Amino acid sequence: MKTLSVLLVLLMILASTTNTEAQRKYQFNQNSIESLRDGITSKNNGLRRSAIYMAGFYEISEVANTLCEELKNEINPAIKVLIALTLYKIGDENSLNTIENLSRTEQDDDTRRMMFAITEQIKLDRIISNPAQ
Repeated sequence: MKTLSVLLVLLMILASTTNTEAQRKYQFNQNSIESLRDGITSKNNGLRRSAIYMAGFYEISEVANTLCEELKNEINPAIKVLIALTLYKIGDENSLNTIENLSRTEQDDDTRRMMFAITEQIKLDRIISNPAQ
């Protein structure tokens, strides 16, 4: 009986971990993406932060351009860092170049340090993914 219960637990763990890649990919329709864009550009800071976070959590690359524009125009250092982290998580190459450029020109010390750290991680990721270059 004990071995049967251990076997069942192991099978349940195996079943829950084998399909994790399929569980991470979500399908969003155009209306959902437009709503997310509206949230990202909203004047309500709570809504903005939530929409930016969700874009990174679900890695929605369709909003990368909107996030880049917001990053360039953002005044709040905390939201700038959140946008940069979201763009890093999404992994859009143009966005990553924008983060690198802004890491050199940012006025706020803490934000500049975070952008620099993200930039260094981007460079490390590029070396790991293309070791021959």
